Amino acid sequence: MADQTSKTADDSAAPAPAPLLHHVLLVSILLMGLVLIAGLGLVIYGFVGTLSTEETAGPAPDSVAPYRHTLSLPAASRIVESFALGDRLALRLHTPEGEVLLLIDPETGTEIGQIRFAPAGEAP
Repeated sequence: MADQTSKTADDSAAPAPAPLLHHVLLVSILLMGLVLIAGLGLVIYGFVGTLSTEETAGPAPDSVAPYRHTLSLPAASRIVESFALGDRLALRLHTPEGEVLLLIDPETGTEIGQIRFAPAGEAP
């Protein structure tokens, strides 16, 4: 009997957890686990979707003919700089007459236009 009274004394010292709090914590942990699993699934879905679009984006590089085009530059000019302007290629040339910005369509290789730079006060 002494053992039974000591067990009840020990049990009464520690309060029992509230059943409502226990259920709320259990449900919240389960919901967080489901959110993590759903997020992982979305990451995997996005990764697989990205891989599949890269494969079907266009023809293989080996099947594309190499691009070759000869561009005629003004006499005694040299290319100082080249850069992209939107969907155009811009070449900055140094010529005996001054600086020229040459605009080219990179898909066809045709010259779209030229911009000449003149000192202030000089007629174009």
